[in-house]
Amino acid sequence: MGRPAALAAAKGVQATPAAIDRLALEFGEEDARWAVTQWALRERGRAKFERAGEMLFDRDGLEMASHEAVARAAHLVGEPGEPVGDLTAGIGADLIALAGRGPAIGFEIDPERAELALHNLAVHGLTGEVKAEDCLAAEWRFEAAFADPARRAGGRRTLDPGQFSPRLDALVDRMAGLREGLVKLSPMLDDGFLESLGPDRTFVSHAGECKEALVAAGRERRRRGVWALHVESGAWLEGGGTPPESVEVPGEWVSEADPAGIRAHALGRLGLLGLGDSNGYLTGPGPLEGPWARGQFLVRWAGPWRVGPVKAALRGLGGRVTAVKSRGLDIDVRRVARDVAAEGGQELVLLLYPFGRAARAVLAVRQ
Repeated sequence: MGRPAALAAAKGVQATPAAIDRLALEFGEEDARWAVTQWALRERGRAKFERAGEMLFDRDGLEMASHEAVARAAHLVGEPGEPVGDLTAGIGADLIALAGRGPAIGFEIDPERAELALHNLAVHGLTGEVKAEDCLAAEWRFEAAFADPARRAGGRRTLDPGQFSPRLDALVDRMAGLREGLVKLSPMLDDGFLESLGPDRTFVSHAGECKEALVAAGRERRRRGVWALHVESGAWLEGGGTPPESVEVPGEWVSEADPAGIRAHALGRLGLLGLGDSNGYLTGPGPLEGPWARGQFLVRWAGPWRVGPVKAALRGLGGRVTAVKSRGLDIDVRRVARDVAAEGGQELVLLLYPFGRAARAVLAVRQ
């Protein structure tokens, strides 16, 4: 009967040994375990894919796959209708985004994962070619390509470029011969390393997080320099500029900047002052407008960070701390929350940040 029948029979079945044993009597142990695992992975996949209930996954492939909204950033490479290569297709997240607007050719060195990518293309009503080949050894018949090298070692994520697969240096060198190319990497890699790969890069924001760094690798560049891209709004923010002037004491509002804007060193373009040495808190007479604000806070009190003054301020405000946020300080926020516990009715957020050698605190209302 095969795996499709086992998959249908396993729908809604709890992944217990007894349930797997019952399915194994009909479909064999291997197919029974595969089917039960697929439904568990589909449930996890709903966080990334709207049609996860029809797709097929493996654990590492799903872990490495981008959210489908983020994968659409792959559209930054190639022109509509132009053949584009996905050099590291995986389970097909980026390939689906590319195939949605034109011919797409995927390379996936693992034959089983290549089959998953083909299935997932079909689920989305798309067609494409997936070659179970090493992209570095294959012939490239396209002038635009996208790559997301695997960044795992021993089953865990790694930031060691020497352990990426395919080899990052070889990948970037070969993509340099294309008209246009993009390499997706972790935004946690340091600026010096990313710049060594290429001066033009984009940091991508989604759901309030900086999800990835896209490094341009071809002969032509769509955008020169460093940028932040806000996926939900489609907004771009040029980075690499002068940081904002910093002040010790906040104005009437504190805004927490979007992480991609922070990572792109773009805060100086947002029109507000930096708050202390926080690298992320901005302040002024009004809130930060537009998509580059991750959080907005109306200031009720500001002063030195010490438990005594903060608790005194809480009593005066009739408030209690419902969240503690810290930028630039090595502080256990859970312990701080216990230390400043109070019984007031007004819900306040405690913001902590450094200014030189001093630690500062703000009590504010989240807007």
